[in-house]
Amino acid sequence: MQTVKMVVTGPYSSGKTQFIGTISEIDVVKTERKVTSEAEKVKDQTTVAMDFGRITVDNDLILYLFGTPGQRRFDFMWEILS
Repeated sequence: MQTVKMVVTGPYSSGKTQFIGTISEIDVVKTERKVTSEAEKVKDQTTVAMDFGRITVDNDLILYLFGTPGQRRFDFMWEILS
């Protein structure tokens, strides 16, 4: 069986968590916390570390989905997840 790591990236509030949640076959592991910056209060919560999901494509292929945080203050996670 082959496994592939897919990293989903994009700017703040672009839909990374929603995308992974929509296509994942498992309950998504989320690291969301309440938004504290007034300037970025487009939504109530934001990803602070990563989102994780999985898709079994067929008997020979599984995709592991990793979503990066969109805010610059969490950019250290981008390299960790890549």
